[in-house]
Amino acid sequence: MGVLYHNEHEVVNQCLVCHECRYVLGCNRVPKKVLRHFPLILRLKQMFRAPNLSKFMKWHHDNISKDEYVKHVVDSKAWARINFIWLEFA
Repeated sequence: MGVLYHNEHEVVNQCLVCHECRYVLGCNRVPKKVLRHFPLILRLKQMFRAPNLSKFMKWHHDNISKDEYVKHVVDSKAWARINFIWLEFA
């Protein structure tokens, strides 16, 4: 567990939980760890808007096996249960 040094914690120089130094020793202002933010929702929206990528994004929905054999994860009972429980995910 760690601390996100943002807003009110921006000026803090040590972890509020374990009291470790926020920065690499000997190198002032070089953080030990950095949180990388990946804006997933915006990226997915862009991919669905592009016609050439959209067909690949819908592959799991469009290519479900019609026989009883599991040829891909999308054909499994677990995947069907996820689609049943979380309709908005499907």
